[in-house]
Amino acid sequence: MSIQAQACAGFFDGNLLSNSPTDVAAQKAALNSLGFVWNGDFNTVEKHGVTAGTLDFSTPLNSTTYLAIHFGNGKGGPGNATAFYRLDAGSNLDSLLLNYSAGGNAVLYATSASTPPVPEPETYAMLLAGLGVVGFIARRRQR
Repeated sequence: MSIQAQACAGFFDGNLLSNSPTDVAAQKAALNSLGFVWNGDFNTVEKHGVTAGTLDFSTPLNSTTYLAIHFGNGKGGPGNATAFYRLDAGSNLDSLLLNYSAGGNAVLYATSASTPPVPEPETYAMLLAGLGVVGFIARRRQR
């Protein structure tokens, strides 16, 4: 499945994904331009490394997601730069394959909670059948 960014802010020079006051201010401004207000608390974000152009997440991504990726000076990248993205991740996305092979690290700021799946009609039929059997056994024991 191909995921397209809905909006991008960047590429900003350097690795802005640190907890320094200057970098936090730059992150807040970039995220704000994408429609997301971040409080600047690094304890509320997930930090990830990029391995061989793949970004794996411990929290599945759902619907509107805000993240930033730092691209190093490796081959096929924009140079030492950081980009901020708003994307529609679909449902329970757990990894991204980057077009740039020079990914270094990333920060996941927010993703929507997943919605539980709606049971199939067969599930309801099995539930009703099971309740019917339990009711039949209970009624038979009373006699």
